[in-house]
Amino acid sequence: MTSEQQKSQAEHERLALQLASEQKIAAAQLSLRTADTVDASKFAKAEYSAASDMLAKASAELKQNDYAGAQASAEVAKKNADKATEMAKPLYEQAEQTSQNKARDDALARDASAISGADVRLERRGDLQRLVIAVPQMFSKRKPDISAGQDGVLEAIAALLKKYPTYPVQIIGYTDNRGKASELLAVSAARAQTVYSALAAKGVETKRLMASGLGGDDPRFDNKSASGRAKNNRIEIVFLYH
Repeated sequence: MTSEQQKSQAEHERLALQLASEQKIAAAQLSLRTADTVDASKFAKAEYSAASDMLAKASAELKQNDYAGAQASAEVAKKNADKATEMAKPLYEQAEQTSQNKARDDALARDASAISGADVRLERRGDLQRLVIAVPQMFSKRKPDISAGQDGVLEAIAALLKKYPTYPVQIIGYTDNRGKASELLAVSAARAQTVYSALAAKGVETKRLMASGLGGDDPRFDNKSASGRAKNNRIEIVFLYH
């Protein structure tokens, strides 16, 4: 094996470790945001704080290219966040009035459905409810820059986020399945970050937002057709609640 081949293999292995670390950190972030849906910072303070601290540690280790440390810290962070959710949920449910929550959730769904150019769906994943606003074809080709003519839908989404400020929200980028998985993941993450920044510029409070990319995972349409691929190249704004 030549020196160039060795360098290429080493870089490939490094990228694989980086990707694995980023995925574990993303999983821990999602668990922490899920804990937010049951106000775990109040009802399971110690576990929530431990999860937050370990997540910060994982992020710092990732920046230092300590991938083994980042993965280990992220796993501990996720475990603590999941425990915080489990402990906080019954206390949260006692503190909340179910009828008021349902009225608020129903109003959110109605307002989201009125956004032109977006597809809205409701999902349940275990005890977690997800209201998903999917916006297809916001980006052209493989670029992370928002296409012209999309400001209207972004304004509507920003207005919705500001009207319902208590929900944790994910911004998830997706692509079709054409290309290398690592490249698709990078493109989708860049797109999600672009939308995150655009919403922040429109006055949305960013501490409740989490941006991530899933590349070609979870296609909603058939990638064999051009129209299906166009729809799979999408941004999803996901409101999380119980």
